[in-house]
Amino acid sequence: MGFVPEVIGYLANIKEFEYSYRYYNLRHPGAVFNLATKYVVEDFIELLKELEENQTNYKRGKSSLGKKFQILLNDFFKFRDSCYEIIVGSCQRHEPPFEGQFLWK
Repeated sequence: MGFVPEVIGYLANIKEFEYSYRYYNLRHPGAVFNLATKYVVEDFIELLKELEENQTNYKRGKSSLGKKFQILLNDFFKFRDSCYEIIVGSCQRHEPPFEGQFLWK
C-alpha cells in the first residue's frame, strides 16, 4: 500500500486493442489520466508558490493568485471531462449514441 491510487496500475495494464479506445480514436486511458493529473498537480504547485510569494512579499494589485486559482479550477473541470474519455476508452466496443441522445445512456 502506497500513495499511488490503484487506478493507475489498472490503466497501465491495459493492453493494445484490449478495449475500445483505438476503435474510437482516443488516446490510451492511462495516458489520458496521466495528462489530466499532471496539469492539476503542476498548476496546484504554481498556486502554492504564488500564495507563498504573496505571504512573503505582499504587494497590493500585483498578485496573480486569482488567475492561478482560476487555471487550477479549469484543470479540475478538464480532469472531470477526461474521466468520460477514460471510461469510454476502457469499455468494449459499442454503438455511439445517436444525435440528441444523452451520453450516459
